[in-house]
Formats: sequence, structure tokens, C-alpha cells
Amino acid sequence: MKPCYLLLKALLCITLGHTMAYCVDFTIAVSGPTHVTQGRALLVLAQASIVSGVDDEPATPTVSGLPPQASVEFVNLKKYCCGTFLWRITQANPLRITTAQTTPTGRYPITITYVSQTGVTRTGSFTLTVVPNPTVAPPPRLSKPPVLETVELWESNMTNYGKLHCNPAALNMWEGNVWYYDGIRNYMQISKTTGDEYWLSCAELQISLYRQYVIVNNGLIPGWRVFPHGLAMHFQKTQDPTSRSAVVKLADGNAIRYDNLAWSISWQSSREISYALSTLVMAEQMGFARRPEFNDYVELLFGHFDQWFVSQNASYVQPFMVALAAESLIDYWSLTKDPRVLPILRIAADKLWSKSWSDSDRAFIYYNEDGSSGPAADLNLLIAPLYGWVYQYTGVADYREKGDQVFNSGVRNAWLGGGKQFSQSYRWSGKYVEWRTPTGVGRRK
Repeated sequence: MKPCYLLLKALLCITLGHTMAYCVDFTIAVSGPTHVTQGRALLVLAQASIVSGVDDEPATPTVSGLPPQASVEFVNLKKYCCGTFLWRITQANPLRITTAQTTPTGRYPITITYVSQTGVTRTGSFTLTVVPNPTVAPPPRLSKPPVLETVELWESNMTNYGKLHCNPAALNMWEGNVWYYDGIRNYMQISKTTGDEYWLSCAELQISLYRQYVIVNNGLIPGWRVFPHGLAMHFQKTQDPTSRSAVVKLADGNAIRYDNLAWSISWQSSREISYALSTLVMAEQMGFARRPEFNDYVELLFGHFDQWFVSQNASYVQPFMVALAAESLIDYWSLTKDPRVLPILRIAADKLWSKSWSDSDRAFIYYNEDGSSGPAADLNLLIAPLYGWVYQYTGVADYREKGDQVFNSGVRNAWLGGGKQFSQSYRWSGKYVEWRTPTGVGRRK
């Protein structure tokens, strides 16, 4: 019945010049990043919107203007339906554009064309910029840094508030508790830093809550609740196979959640994709083979940085989300040494400072969806490690000096009475201490 209906509709619309109410018309918007490195892939989203008529017919998409030696794939057409055409005009349509190492650098106007079954042709466009592979110098030899003013307070707060939140009465899945932002990891790190096995019992408390939550749900938990680092550290310390299995379940759950890449191209999904990529890194470091979705997560995350800081087509940039994405890229770099990581994190550090650091408040700005904003020193220690890592691999003292400001204010001004805030502050702030003082000198007076 339906093919006959569509054929009749096509004949009427073509004959009458698409003037009838049931004749479809539409527009196409293209969103996502616009820069791709030679030899890498870019993921963008084509999304049609109906202007008039009814979305009840297929459309065939094509792409023109690709640079030399580049190819394009309509990811969902291949994965779901229907090979060469969209089942519905408004079907979310992610495109993967893959360049070659020999693709010439430059700017390329790309046109995406849809032809509906009734013959309506519409286009969307964007300019693709192909950039060269970066070259990164070897890490410099760093000079002795000045003393980090608040490191002793940071350490005492770590143990004092760590004991406060090592509380069996708080073992529930409320996101204000210490499990959120990876309480397992925090307590494993405290144990390593202090050499005190007491903290392993605190980690085990969080294991009893969070790991069971992961396993019962077979890894299919909300993307912002995915915390693989602590589970991986627990396995490395104890060889407990259940913790290893939980990381794999999180990886499996991510593969299901983000199977449709259309929902991950926007910078607004950066936290979830960051956690997903770190989970795959943790799994690989524990001996599992690289997952098929690994490269897509990598390019999605580079695409988020592009939208924030290069194309600058994101409506706003949330500093703590950038920090979480930076952590994931650093995890990825530890596995691959991808030369793209340092340049993009250096850009991120520079632009976060110029656009979002409040010198009077000694804090980065937190942006609300309603357009309001304000300083958030509680998140300083989540952001400081970005500056430490960039300093370590550039040797530019300005990054260490800025990082010290961020760190010192975070130690002095963060509220640690909440379990969530404690875990945010100690999730990876120890890495800042390590990276700004890589030889171990200058920590104490």
C-alpha cells in the first residue's frame, strides 16, 4: 500500500509543482567540528527539518566537494537502514569523512544534498579545513620549580575529609556522595600517596556500592556515572577479577549507549564520550583488545575540542567539562602518543584562561544553561592538572604559574564537606602536584 501511495504522491507533487499541502519541503543543517588532521576522520551531523508537508518519504543523500583522497560514509545508513537512502527525511544522519595522509591541506566547501522520493532537492553545507599533522618536540628538561604553597594543606585536607567521607551510612547512589566522580579511585590514590593500607578499606566500601551497581546493570548505566579508573586501580592492586569484569561491562554498556553516533557529535556530549574513551583505555591497559568504537570516540572528542576552541561554534564552554575531556585525551595519549593531543590541550589551556578565568575570584567561571554564570572555586582542582600536563611537555613556565594559581585557590576555597565535591577535588589533582614537579623537588620547604 505504502509504495503505491508514495508513487501517487510523487506524481501529484511533481505534476502540480509541489504546491499541495502534502508535498514535502525541508531544510538541512550541518553541525559539528570543521577541522580534520591529515590521515584522520571527522564526524559531522546532517539533520533535516520539515518546512511543509509530512515526513513520510525517503530521501537519498550525496556529498560533493570532498578533498582529494578523502572518502565519506553515511554511518547510520550502513548500520541501521537503508544502505543508500534515509528511511525518513528527518532521520539523524551522521557522516564520517576520512582523509588520507596525502590529502592536501586547505579549505574545502562541502555540500550535502538530499533528493526526496517526490523529487525535492535541498542542500546543506559547511567548510571543511584539512590541517597538517603536528610535530611535537621531545619533553624539555624542567628546572626546579618554586614551592607549591598549599601542598601541605592539600594533603591534610585529603586525609581529614577522606575520613569524613569514608562513611558506611552514605553507601547509596545519591550523586552527592563520594562514589560520584570516582570515590574508589580517590581512596586508592590516598592509600598510594600515604602508604597507609587503612584507605584501602575505604576504597572497598565504595567498591561494595559502585561495582555492584555496575554489575547488576550489566554496565548499562547513565554515561555521566561511568568511572573506570578506580575499578582498574583496584584490579591492578588486588588482582580481583570482579573489578576487571566491571570495567569490561562499562565498555560494553558504552558501546550500546553510543552505537548511534548522531547523539555524540555535539560538544554537549563531551563528558559522556570522555568517560567512554577512558573506559576503553583502561580496558586495553588491562589486556583487552582494542574495541571497534575506539577510533570514533577519539575523533568525537577531538571534534568537541574543535567546536569549543578552533571552529568555536559551541554556544558556551564549560571549563570543568573541558578538564574531564582533557583527562580522557591524556589517558588516550598515554596509550598512543598521538601528536595531536599536546597542541589541542595547549589551545584549550590558553583559551580557558583568557575567556573563563576570573582573576578577582581566583576561579574559573561556571556557566548555566539559562545564561547566568559565576565563579566556582570548588572545581579548580578538577581543572588544574590540565595546566600541569601542558607545562610538563612544553616547559613554558607560564602554564605552571597559572596552574599554581588554580591549585592554590582550589585548596584554600573549595568546599569539601560534600562527598561529590571531595571526589571532584581529589579525582586527579595529585597529578598536578606530580606534573608541575616531575622530579619530586620543590614540593616542600
